[in-house]
This record gives sequence, C-alpha cells and structure tokens, in this order.
Amino acid sequence: MTDSWLERTGQGWKIKIFWLLIGATALLLLGAIVSANGVELPLGMTGLALLVPVGGFSALLWLCAGVVCKTCGAHPAWEIIKGATAGSWWIQIESLSACPKCGD
Repeated sequence: MTDSWLERTGQGWKIKIFWLLIGATALLLLGAIVSANGVELPLGMTGLALLVPVGGFSALLWLCAGVVCKTCGAHPAWEIIKGATAGSWWIQIESLSACPKCGD
C-alpha cells in the first residue's frame, strides 16, 4: 500500500485504526463464544454478543467517515462500499490510486 492514494494523502493510519477496531470486534466475538461454552466472563455471552455488531459498525463508520479527499471533501471509502460487491470493496479501497469523485 506504499504507492496508494491513502498513503500519498497521509491517511494510511486510518486503515490501521480500522483494523484495530476489527481486531477488537473479533476479540468480542471470541469472548462471546467462550462464554457460550460455560466460561464466566464479566459481560456474559449476551452482552458480548450484542457488542459484536456495534464493534463492526463502528469500524465501518470510522472507515467511511474518516477517509476524506482533501480536495473535494468526498468520502471515497463510502463511495466504494455502497457501490461495490461484498468481495471487492476492500481491494478497491486498498488499491485506490485517486479519489473516485474528483480524480485527485
């Protein structure tokens, strides 16, 4: 990702935060599974299971709202996610060479 639009515009760190949020969400899911198998955890299975979609939504919200074109103000990650197939949006975001709105 060294020559990507995200790196050139100084927004590569936002992808790292996105993956950190996804990792935290995965830990919540793991906790819910462990709790469902009889291990007592502070939030319990239901609490952890309810936090999993919140974590996933928060990660996507961060990505969509956080990645901004400094030229036109567009949100390229959102533009890609709302128009791409489920299997291609991440590849398209990672390989951005210019803003999809203004071409900057």
